[in-house]
Parts: sequence; C-alpha cells; structure tokens
Amino acid sequence: MARNLFTNARVVTPSEVFLGTVEVYAERIVRVDLGATSLPGAEDFGGDYLLPGLVDLDAGHLTLPALHDEDLIATDLAAASSGCTTAFSSLTVHATDVPAAAPGLARIVDRIAEWRQRGTVRCDHFFRLIVADDCPPDAAAEVLLRLGTALARLVSVPAPWVDAGRRDVAARLTEWRDAGATVGKTGHDPAEAGTSARSPFGTGRDRFPSGAHADAPLVPLFGPHDALPAPAGVSPAGPGRTGCLVSAGAPVELLRSVFRHHDRDGWPLPAAVTLATATPAGIAGLTDRGRVEVGLRADFVRVRREGPLAVPIATWRAGQRFS
Repeated sequence: MARNLFTNARVVTPSEVFLGTVEVYAERIVRVDLGATSLPGAEDFGGDYLLPGLVDLDAGHLTLPALHDEDLIATDLAAASSGCTTAFSSLTVHATDVPAAAPGLARIVDRIAEWRQRGTVRCDHFFRLIVADDCPPDAAAEVLLRLGTALARLVSVPAPWVDAGRRDVAARLTEWRDAGATVGKTGHDPAEAGTSARSPFGTGRDRFPSGAHADAPLVPLFGPHDALPAPAGVSPAGPGRTGCLVSAGAPVELLRSVFRHHDRDGWPLPAAVTLATATPAGIAGLTDRGRVEVGLRADFVRVRREGPLAVPIATWRAGQRFS
C-alpha cells in the first residue's frame, strides 16, 4: 500500500492548530508532525486547513416503508461535497409503517453494502431511528433487528417511554444498548436543552448518553443556527452543556457553522471543529474517527479560507480521496 504525505497544512487537533505534516498508510494516520516536509510526493496544502472529516448525525431523512434509493444517494452527494465523511439518515418509525417495511429495509441494507464496495457512495452511512409516539417497543425492535445496530447506531425513543418507567421499555432499551446502539429520548421541551426553540429534528430535542454507561447524563444535539453556549476555556460546552452540531438535512451548513462560531462568536477553532467531528462520533460510538490523531482512520477534509468563506477543497475517507 502507498504512503501518502500531506504537508504545509494547518492541522486542527482537539487542542490546537499548527502548521504540520500528516502521513497516512493503510487507511490510518501514522504520523502527525510539526512543520513542513520537502520529501518527494508530499501533497502541499499551501497553508489550507486539514480538519477531521465531518460527522453529521442528521444529514438526511428516509421514509418508511418505501426507503427510496435516490434519497440516500442525494444525501451522500450533499454530505460528501460538504466535507462530511460520515453521514446519518434519520428514519422515523410509525406503527403502521412496520408491516410493509421489511422489503425496503432488506434492500437498503444490501444497497449500502454494495455501494460501499463499488464506491458508489463516498461517505460512511448510518441510520438514526426516531421511534414515533404511536410505535410500540416491539415494532421498533423489529425495524432495529432488520437494520442491525452496525447501521442503526442511534435510536431516539419518545420521552414518555422513559419517563413512565415501563418495564417492557427498560428491557428493550437495555437490549439495544447491549447490541451497540446509542439510545436517547426525544423531548418536547426546548428549555431542557437550554437553547433556542428551533429543533434540528422537528420533534423536539434529542438527548443521548454522553458515554457508554446506561445512566450517563443525556446530551442535546444542536442545530447549526442555534444560540449555542460559549465554550468554557477550549471546551465546546459549558458546565452541564454538552452537545454537537447537526446540519438538519442541509450538510453544507455544518462546515459553515463551525467557522461561523469561530469567526463570529470567538470560539477557538479546535473547540468549534470538535462539535462537528469528535463529539458526534463519540455520541454514535464511532471511536475510530473524528480527530487528527495517530492510529485513527484517515478521514479528513482540506478547507481553504476565501475571505469569510470556508471552502471544502478535497475530502478523504479512510485515506482515499473522493472529492
């Protein structure tokens, strides 16, 4: 396998920005150094930023029972051209949709595997199940079983399910967590998140565990235009205020939002970038990405500043350039 060098780049890590060189081998980052290199074959970034690939937990939406292939392709095109390397499509599950959904679910699972192998889709694609109030736990479990938690990594359940303390619900939530899904509840009170009333998902704020423990604090997912709290130091959140940026179905807004918080609100760039990379990756349990760090997957995006604009010039997923 070939080694790839990227040099003279403004490398953005979770704690700092520096002019440096990144080396990639076998889909992984193997070296991150200060300074530039004159080695032959190194790609000169010319001072452009090298950011981790963006992770969008709300890049698009699919509908049951149809699950149209073109909707997933459209999401992929929009996300990939915007600097995203990992894209989640929301899938709302109503009780009436489940009986007719089996063929569509089986097809979309096969399509994603086939398209990944053939290079038809450029991002890594996953699903976020939104369980509607009218959907019983067993019906939601059937959909999750057909998709598998390798694809359906996020599950949003109605707040009344959790708040009522139902045993059947508790059993299902434990089962889904044990299978690898991150489970949160969909709230309907914007004040719970402490931000504006705008919901990135249309059904109220979603809150997911910030860690693997089932009783971990729940964290809100913010839309790109929300009045987010200023960071405490270099942290992307103040005390008790943790969250990530989502595009709300418009992936082009994610990178814009990162630099908007940096330019307009004075956030340190590493803190703003973390909200669209490491934090959402962590929420989804994708610990192999989201940071420019030795040993992690080589997902990153080259970003050029043109005045106030932040322009994604090229994107790499697992070390392979796709735009």
